[in-house]
Amino acid sequence: MGNLKDYLAEAKHKKYQLGTFDCYTFTNDCWEILYGRKWSEEFLNAYSSEGDWATVKSDKGWKSLEEAIDAFLSRCSKPLYGNLVTLDNPTSKPFGKSMGICLGQFSVFVSHRGITYIPTNLTEYSWNNHVTSSV
Repeated sequence: MGNLKDYLAEAKHKKYQLGTFDCYTFTNDCWEILYGRKWSEEFLNAYSSEGDWATVKSDKGWKSLEEAIDAFLSRCSKPLYGNLVTLDNPTSKPFGKSMGICLGQFSVFVSHRGITYIPTNLTEYSWNNHVTSSV
């Protein structure tokens, strides 16, 4: 897949589409570049609407996006380069949050406006490369 810098340059021209190119697929692609594997493949191509995600969440018994991520990765107290991070974003559908990747001082997210860089100190939670389980 190449390196992260090249991927981000290419991704900035992609159009956001739930289930095809959204924060879940974007962070999985970044994770694969950084670590040689996706952080969670289970739901790739499994949803294309808010209703689909609600069904997945309900079936698994997850009450939040953080609970869903916790099922796959270990949460950490301080975001470091390469960590998956979340940002409170009430307009982000269907999660009400956005997932991104920490690049150090800034974290990168995908949105309807394309690739967006947000100061990492504004992110809420982070997860590292330690797998907790496979759901």
